[in-house]
Amino acid sequence: METLIYLLKVSACLSLFYGFYHFFLRKLTFFNVNRYYLLGTLVVSLLIPFVEFEIQSSSYQPVQSVEKAVFTTWVDNDPSVGGGDKQVDTKASGVVTANPVDWQKIVVITYWGVAAGMLLLFALQLLRVLWRARHVDQKIGKLKIIYKADGFTNCSFLDYVFVDQQNMTEEEIAQIIKHESVHVMCSHSVDKLIISIFKALLWFNPIIYFYDYALEQVHEFEADKRTSSAIGNTPYASLLLNIAVKKNNPVLVHSFVKHPLKERLQMLFAGESNNIKKWMYVAVLPLGMMLACTFGIQVVYAKMPEIIPAGVLDIAKQDNDVPEAAPPLKMLKAKIIVLETKTSDSLLMIDHYKIEDINELTIDGKIYDKGILYKISPRCLNSNETRFKDGKLMLKTDSNEIFYANEIDRYNKRAYNKSYAKETFYDRYSVKNKDGKREYDWIRIKTDGKSLSGGGVSIKRGSELLLIIDGKRYHESVLKTIGNDEYAKGWGVSFSTGHPEIPAKYGKKYDTTIEIYKYALSNPNAVSMPLSMSAKDSVVTSDIKEMVRLYGGATVKYQYTTIVADEIIYNTKEMTGVAKKANHSDSRSFDPEMRADSIHFDLKFLKFRSYGVKR
Repeated sequence: METLIYLLKVSACLSLFYGFYHFFLRKLTFFNVNRYYLLGTLVVSLLIPFVEFEIQSSSYQPVQSVEKAVFTTWVDNDPSVGGGDKQVDTKASGVVTANPVDWQKIVVITYWGVAAGMLLLFALQLLRVLWRARHVDQKIGKLKIIYKADGFTNCSFLDYVFVDQQNMTEEEIAQIIKHESVHVMCSHSVDKLIISIFKALLWFNPIIYFYDYALEQVHEFEADKRTSSAIGNTPYASLLLNIAVKKNNPVLVHSFVKHPLKERLQMLFAGESNNIKKWMYVAVLPLGMMLACTFGIQVVYAKMPEIIPAGVLDIAKQDNDVPEAAPPLKMLKAKIIVLETKTSDSLLMIDHYKIEDINELTIDGKIYDKGILYKISPRCLNSNETRFKDGKLMLKTDSNEIFYANEIDRYNKRAYNKSYAKETFYDRYSVKNKDGKREYDWIRIKTDGKSLSGGGVSIKRGSELLLIIDGKRYHESVLKTIGNDEYAKGWGVSFSTGHPEIPAKYGKKYDTTIEIYKYALSNPNAVSMPLSMSAKDSVVTSDIKEMVRLYGGATVKYQYTTIVADEIIYNTKEMTGVAKKANHSDSRSFDPEMRADSIHFDLKFLKFRSYGVKR
C-alpha cells in the first residue's frame, strides 16, 4: 500500500507541474526547452516524495485523540455460551455480517493488473513496429528508409522512417524524410518510450495523458520549425494539408500529420518568443520547493508541554480495580543518581531477578544450581519464554543448548547494570556485537526510577530515534527532561524496531520507534488505549464505531497479555471481547500458553473466561 501512496504523491506533483506548463509555457516557441521541462518534471516528480526535511518546533498543541485501533461494537454470538447460536439484529447493532472484503488487497491487485496489462500492450506495439522494420529499402546516413503503402506510413521510430510513395511527388517524399529525420536526430523516440512506461505506472492519473500529448506536440513543433526553415512556412503548410492522416499508426511512432493541423499551423506562423520570457522557467523552482516541503517536512517538537495530564503506566502493577487518575504535574529536569555497583566478574548474567528471590531454577525443563546464572550467556536464552512464580524461575534456550558468557557478554552486562542503577526515565548506551564491535546502542526506559518496570529497544549507533508522544513527533533529547516522579497512571510506552511502515511513513533514516501515549483505563474520556490489534486477513467495522472484528491470524496485545485467534470480536467501549479458537499467554506467568475453543476477556479488569480449554 505504501507504493500506491507514493504514486499518489507523484501524481500530485505531476498535476501541479503540468498546470504550470499549460498556463505559462505551452505557447512559447522554446520547443526544446519545453521538451526538457516536461521530461525533467517527470523525473523530479519521482524524486520529490523521497525528500525529507525536519523542522524543530518549540510549540505544542495537544492532540485530542490518537487512534490505536479500528473501532466497532461487540455482539456475543459465540455458540459456546447460552447453549447455541444467537440471532443478531444487524440493523440494531450495526454489525457487518457479510463476509469481510479486503478492499486494500483488491485495490493493490487492480492497480498492478492494469499496469501489467498496459506494459504488455506497450511491448506488443513495440514488437509490431520492429517486425515491420525488418526489411530496409534505403539508408541515408543514420536513417533507415522503409517504403510501404499499407499499415502505418509517413512516420518514424528510433532511426526507422516509414514512407508511402504512392500519390506523392519526389519533393514531398524528401520533405517528409527531412521532417522525420529531425525526430530521429533528436532522439524523440526515447521520450516516447519513457512516457509509455509512466503511462503504465500512472494509468489512473489523467494528467499523464496530457503529458503524453504535450510532449508529442512539442516534438512536432520542433520538427516543423526545422523542416520549414529550408522551404518556407507556406509551402510546408501546403504539404501538411495535402497528406492524408493515417489513423492506424501505433502510438509509439511519430506520425507526420497525426496531431491537429490547426495548432501546428498556428505555431508554424507564430513569431519567435522574446528571450526574456525564458525567465518564466525559473519560476518553477519555487513550485518544486513547495512540493518538496509539502511531502517532505516533518515537524519534530523540541520541547515537552509544561503540564502533562497524568503519567506513564506502571506496567509492573496489575490490579483488578480501576486506578484513580493522578493530578497533572509539571515537568522537571530529571536528577541523575548513580548507585554503587560491583564491577567484579561475579556478575549475575540475567536481568530483572535477584539471586536471593530464586528458590528453584529450571532451564529447558531441567533443574540447575543457581550458580549457573553467574556463568550462562544471555545470548542463548529466549527472553520471551522466561517465567517466574513463587520463587521458581523457568528459562528456555533458543536451541536447547547452554553456552557460557564471554568477555563481550560481561561488558554488555556491566553497561546494563550501570544504566539501570540510574534513577532516570531514559538512558542510551552502547553495546558490543559478538565480534566485539560497538555498532548498536540500547535505549532504556524506566517508568519507575527505583524499579525495573519499563523496557528498551536496540538502535543502530548514530541513528536517530523516532520519538512520538501523544501523537506528536519530538527529538530524542526530550526524553532527558522527563523525570520518573512526574508520571502516574494514564500513560503507556511502546517500543518497535525494524517495522516496514516506519521508513515508509517517516523516512529511511528511521527504523526504531518509542511511543508514549494516553490510554483509557483511568480516563473514560480518552479514545486511545495501550493495546495493539492486527489481523492477517481483514478487519470489519460498523458505522457506530464501537466494535471491531478481526479475521485470520487475529491478535490483541494489552500490557502483558497476548491473545491470538482465528477471529476476535472486540468492544472498544467496554474493553471486552470474544476470541474464537484462541491462544492466551501472559509474559509474567509461570504457566504455559493456554489454548481454548473460545475465550471471553475483559481487559479493563484483566479477567478471562475460557471454554473448551486445551493445554
